[in-house]
Amino acid sequence: MFGARQTQDGVELVNWAATLPNSNGRVGMFGTSYLAINQLFTAAAVGRIHR
Repeated sequence: MFGARQTQDGVELVNWAATLPNSNGRVGMFGTSYLAINQLFTAAAVGRIHR
């Protein structure tokens, strides 16, 4: 259910959002239940890169 593919998708999304033209490089995420678990895994994988 919570696998490496979902985490990698989240990392790719954060990296993409951080490079958008009007982005300051900081990316926030919001979700509940299943989506919140994916965000925790994504944040752990991304680390402090986009802080």
